[in-house]
Amino acid sequence: SPLADIFDAHVAHEFVDQDVDATMQTMITEPYLLHLPTLAGGEGRAAVRRFYEQVFVGKWPANTKVTRVSRTVGTDQVVDELLISFTHDVPLEFLLPRVPPTRKQVDLPFVVVMRFEDGKQNRS
Repeated sequence: SPLADIFDAHVAHEFVDQDVDATMQTMITEPYLLHLPTLAGGEGRAAVRRFYEQVFVGKWPANTKVTRVSRTVGTDQVVDELLISFTHDVPLEFLLPRVPPTRKQVDLPFVVVMRFEDGKQNRS
């Protein structure tokens, strides 16, 4: 579906290309992003860009792998269940605040709810 294609491009820009500009291109003018349970993210273009540049894009361990478990596509949202795996060898403040790198293997289940508005992502 077109929404799923946009979501896939967004994730590829975050994790493969590590390109903040390309990631932002997939989103509406004033997006909203929230990572639970740490409440990291941002509201509005400047805050979301700052989050991506300073905290998220290109900040994951080099061996990070994102595996889709399931996907549900609706008329205005895509919901992915993901497994994100990595060796915790860099600080991940948005995910594990105040936890120094442990060098341990981490396998985390994630649920991403991506809402769309006019063919672009509104929320993640």
